[in-house]
Amino acid sequence: MKPPNDARAVGAPQELRALMLLSELPAGCILHPITDTRSAPHLRPGEFAIIDMQDREPQHGELFMIAYECGFSESGEVRRVVQTLSRAVRVLDERHDQVVAAFRWFAVAYDRSATVEGPYRPGGIERALVGRVVGIFAPKREEPRRLPAGKGGAA
Repeated sequence: MKPPNDARAVGAPQELRALMLLSELPAGCILHPITDTRSAPHLRPGEFAIIDMQDREPQHGELFMIAYECGFSESGEVRRVVQTLSRAVRVLDERHDQVVAAFRWFAVAYDRSATVEGPYRPGGIERALVGRVVGIFAPKREEPRRLPAGKGGAA
């Protein structure tokens, strides 16, 4: 993991990146309905995020679907879109006798305020990520079919 050159605080709004509108689902991808404002301003309620399930390596500032264990859900997990951020934190070394600086991953969801989860232990966020958000699903709309003139259509 290469540390980012970014000194902003965890939870601070990050630069917006436009997501591509795709009319077809790429191979290896799934759709995830956006039902709340936690992914705003990147994704809005009613949209469908396209998730590339083969891309699970965290990248600073990117959007990912993450899975959380949840005893209240029928499936046993809850999935939501978060932004992954890497920050320097102070941790104990392997012998637990010195405090050292290390980069750790955080998962951030935005609503009225930022909800920050982390820091994750090494390898922890990679196990929780389902895939990267690569776009927004926007199916093609067919033009309305019109009857030829003189066949019952408007003249």
